[in-house]
Amino acid sequence: MREITFERFAVMSVQYVQHSFDYFLNSIKSCGIKHIDFWGGAPHYSRLNYTSAKEATTKVQDLRKRIDSAGLDVIIYTPETLGYPFSYSSPEDAVRKSTIDYMRYAMEDARILGTNQVFINTGCGLRDLPRDDSWKRCVESIHYLCEEAETTGVDLVIEQLQPYESNLLV
Repeated sequence: MREITFERFAVMSVQYVQHSFDYFLNSIKSCGIKHIDFWGGAPHYSRLNYTSAKEATTKVQDLRKRIDSAGLDVIIYTPETLGYPFSYSSPEDAVRKSTIDYMRYAMEDARILGTNQVFINTGCGLRDLPRDDSWKRCVESIHYLCEEAETTGVDLVIEQLQPYESNLLV
């Protein structure tokens, strides 16, 4: 077993959701942390805040330059998907499709950020609908993403959730 050292730790930027991106970078750097788990949510970066893929890509490229300038690296990208408007298991085709499209963009964003790892979770099925139906839709959605990830060289890392967060994978 490899020894756990400080060099192997990463800090997720969601912890700095009430701070600027520059504050986050400076804080991480001053703590001697070298690696980032980049959380894709406002105020730092949320794909949903950009009206075009080109505009979003430009933003991610700028973030990457700032991360590199700080001497840090992104080891995994965690796009926000646990809450609204995302659902891999929604009975609505349009909701599942927009979630999958968002995650396809997340894979592109991850590569720009310098990582091939994207953190995902199953989300939660509607609790008043049969769990088995939600599970089936979730598996189909994630299966599609796995096929996409394989063709783009991205590794999907799945998070187990707590029962209060999900009725699918806990």
